[in-house]
Amino acid sequence: MLEILKKVKSKSKDEKITSRIFRLSGMEKGINNGRNVDTYSRLIYIHGTDEEGLLGKPVSKGSIRMGNKAIIDLFDRIPVGTIVNIIR
Repeated sequence: MLEILKKVKSKSKDEKITSRIFRLSGMEKGINNGRNVDTYSRLIYIHGTDEEGLLGKPVSKGSIRMGNKAIIDLFDRIPVGTIVNIIR
């Protein structure tokens, strides 16, 4: 279980992380919250990408990448504090 802790609108068109970012925080001590496993301190995000042709392929080091239209739509509808459950 993760929680959306922060929402950010990207300001630079030159960034690899484009459009919108949800910064995630783990909720499970020892699994994704605390010390070396902490999701928030490891900068794990759900974010838009400028490489939409690679969506669905494992090219990120932990973040979840989405198409920009989809992440912009989600950003406007999902508040900070929303619980995220990622299922493999």
